[in-house]
Amino acid sequence: MASLMQLTQLLNFMLLFSFSVLALEDFTNSWVVELDPDVTETEVNDIAKAAGFINYGKVFKDKSLYEFHHPRVAKRSLGHSQYHTDNLQGHTKIRSVEQLVAKTRVKRYADLDSIFPMRDPLWQDTWYLNQAVTNDSLFDMNVMSAWERGFTGSNVVVSILDDGLEHTHPDLAENYVSY
Repeated sequence: MASLMQLTQLLNFMLLFSFSVLALEDFTNSWVVELDPDVTETEVNDIAKAAGFINYGKVFKDKSLYEFHHPRVAKRSLGHSQYHTDNLQGHTKIRSVEQLVAKTRVKRYADLDSIFPMRDPLWQDTWYLNQAVTNDSLFDMNVMSAWERGFTGSNVVVSILDDGLEHTHPDLAENYVSY
């Protein structure tokens, strides 16, 4: 049977672990505030100012949701600011209040062959575009990571100042414009 001291240590560990799990959220200095639909912009600014907030405007044009920032609250904090939330909730024109939580972004690997099937038979020779060929980041121009983010070069204009450009080359001829 476990001793009282062992049980106490186990409980302390469990409490510490539960608090560390709860503290994984980063609270911001921003709140989303839902107001009565009949509130004017002047009233919104007055409500924000009275509670020590700055009104950053509507979240959506057709809704009565506003983003408030508090200048004396840390941009990121492990704990929520219940005092400031309660202070806002006490106003008669406010329907609901929520402090915003920062989301953690995680880089994911994308299978580019399924997104951009390479039809170029010389793709494996393009070491300056395809780091996978050499596995050397020194020569990587981050083209693959740009494609992963959705940048494709569509609607991009490139100006080349070179008197030796082969503008009649089949790869360039369709898109070449001389000014």
